[in-house]
Amino acid sequence: MKMLRTLLFVVGSLPGLAAPAAAQDAKPLRIVVPFSAGSGSDTLARSIGQLVTQETGQPVVVDNKPGGSGLIAVQAVMSAPPDGHTLLLGGTTTHSANPHLFSKLPYDPQRDLAPVTPLGKGWLVLVVNKDLPAADLREFIAYVKARPGKVFLGSGSPGLRVPGELLKQMAGLDSTNVQYKGSPLAMNDLIAGTVHWSVVDVGTGLPFIKAGQVRALGVTNNVRFPALPDVPTIAEAGVPGYELANWLGLFTTAGTPSEALDRLNRVFVQATRHPTAQERVYAAGGMARFTTSPAEFTQFTAADAAKWGQIIRAAQIEKE
Repeated sequence: MKMLRTLLFVVGSLPGLAAPAAAQDAKPLRIVVPFSAGSGSDTLARSIGQLVTQETGQPVVVDNKPGGSGLIAVQAVMSAPPDGHTLLLGGTTTHSANPHLFSKLPYDPQRDLAPVTPLGKGWLVLVVNKDLPAADLREFIAYVKARPGKVFLGSGSPGLRVPGELLKQMAGLDSTNVQYKGSPLAMNDLIAGTVHWSVVDVGTGLPFIKAGQVRALGVTNNVRFPALPDVPTIAEAGVPGYELANWLGLFTTAGTPSEALDRLNRVFVQATRHPTAQERVYAAGGMARFTTSPAEFTQFTAADAAKWGQIIRAAQIEKE
């Protein structure tokens, strides 16, 4: 799933971050990113790498391996030596969605990748055609219920279909999915009125929302998106308990010694905890930071994958 371009750590110069002695290492760290250069995930990886290099002296390089819904990037990390120098910028796509969307997934996220640290949770936004006669989510739900099977959901990817399916399940909606090969195509048809609603990452949706070409009815996270303060969460807007957020985190090769994992965790957690980094990330609206221990992160990824699996099975989304 494409992550929004506003997932930015603007780190030009962030003073005051003390480098732990254990972080001193001359061998470069490699962060493998499942998306192309210039994407939000790529920018995030490069920004964090810049900060780590600035404060520890250890070089960090970003290796873009897009394609295959993250499979190419995951396999690159799996095949690397388990020495703590190769990391994956993984997340919802690689860990929560893929295990339930592929019939023969060539990896097990829990078995083949060791957690380092989460980086944050992002937002998706439910948008509707601007001419749809629904000013808020409750009116939208009533509109769909009055037209079973005749209101079309445009999904830019199988992963982006899942938040819409969760809303259908929780609100009791009969809305036909139309699958697209990318959010831009779905957005074009949404604006044209070929489909009636969609769930997209905020990086994709924000320009169209600001231009008045589509209308935002709710965000999928459990807190509001800072750049759209008047748009409620879906839970606030009429579906209590709804939450499905994008998230990103760092992983490394399974079998990496615990000392190396501890060092990586300290380096990257300390980078993301820097007050200026936190302020700039949140102000950009891209991602709300959350950090846990590697063990807690493992529990989080397992629980999130189970939640996605339940939604996907209930929606009867066909596996690739």
